[in-house]
Amino acid sequence: MCGRLNVTDDPLCRWVSEELGLEFAVPDNQDLRPTQAVGTIAQRESGLAQVDTHWGIKPDWAKRIIINATVERVATAWTFKSAFTHSRCVVPCTGFYEWKRIDTQSTRKQKYLFSRVDGRPLYMAGLLLGVESTHLVTLTMPAPDRFADIHDRFPLFVEPHQVGQWVSGTPEAAGALMGVKDREDIVPSPSA
Repeated sequence: MCGRLNVTDDPLCRWVSEELGLEFAVPDNQDLRPTQAVGTIAQRESGLAQVDTHWGIKPDWAKRIIINATVERVATAWTFKSAFTHSRCVVPCTGFYEWKRIDTQSTRKQKYLFSRVDGRPLYMAGLLLGVESTHLVTLTMPAPDRFADIHDRFPLFVEPHQVGQWVSGTPEAAGALMGVKDREDIVPSPSA
């Protein structure tokens, strides 16, 4: 679920900087993939700040890289519990991609770009892990019904006014943001 992001630096960086009151700058990457560098926003002693990370973790016990954590288990799974309690972040992005199988008889898939109708930034909820918070996993939840035919999971997004609650609130306050929401402001568009 959600293994590609769209990060268009302009106007994303300007809007994020204005909405959150900080200097946010990332390079343009319209096909950001796991293991690549990702600009996130996290709470630091001086307030909200950009933290550059890499998407995904590879614990010794895992057979492959882990890029997502589910909202259903993030607060209790030993891999993520400490980060959920102490090191939450948001990933500003322009959109994300999912693929839908064209038909049951084929392996061909149609790529969809999910983005806000008004083009404004999406703030994907995440966790910072590793020494000095150098790695990121994003959070997923069950997909709203209208998107379930494309994929059964969906990123957890927070609104700009909820960023502080997500990154620096108590685990209970952050947990209150983890319910399934029908995001009418997000639409999928077929993509090449």
